[in-house]
Amino acid sequence: ATEVRIPYYRGAGKASEVQRVRDSAFTIGGILALLVSGVLYAASFLLKQYSGAVLFGLRITACIIGITFLYNLYVVMLRADKNFSLVSRVTILNAVCNLLGIAVLAYFFRLEGLYLATLFTAVISWIYVKAKAGYCLKWYFHVPHLMDLAKIGIPLIVIGLIYTVLLSVDRIMIIKMIGAKELGFYSIAILAFTYTNTFPKLFGIVLFPSMQEELGKTESV
Repeated sequence: ATEVRIPYYRGAGKASEVQRVRDSAFTIGGILALLVSGVLYAASFLLKQYSGAVLFGLRITACIIGITFLYNLYVVMLRADKNFSLVSRVTILNAVCNLLGIAVLAYFFRLEGLYLATLFTAVISWIYVKAKAGYCLKWYFHVPHLMDLAKIGIPLIVIGLIYTVLLSVDRIMIIKMIGAKELGFYSIAILAFTYTNTFPKLFGIVLFPSMQEELGKTESV
């Protein structure tokens, strides 16, 4: 919803509405991220029947979720502002940090190293994009404004959730029925598919803010 509304209000010349959208998204997203992170972290102390690696993973994932939310929020706002230069730089930084982190930490610490590499990547990427973007975000909770964003955002979330479920169900079946090794081979193919499928979406990311901005100026569908 943020990516939809910000360029629209900018085109309409409503700077105060742009800031409201930023603050609303930051507030509701932050609340949800804290809730999910808190539930995961608490669950790690209740699910004692699982191995130490699983519990460690839950606790690290709880931290990753919060940091990743902040990182993604900044990236979305940069896209809405058409600041693709900074988006490109932070994307490259994210990829390099992830590659180096996994290569080093996973080699020495195996699965735990993979978790730590992901957390390390999220933290570095967020610090960098926060410093360069210069956004001033604050807590802003106003139900009518949040509902306005929800009407746009919820359908998009549902679509993304369905897509994620469809890509996850087969992996669960493979690891249960065939084994982890075969899942690893399958994941390589899925990774290639994911990047191939993402390529045409990159054009949409660039074109969409300009279309919304023009709509805000003219109100002509």
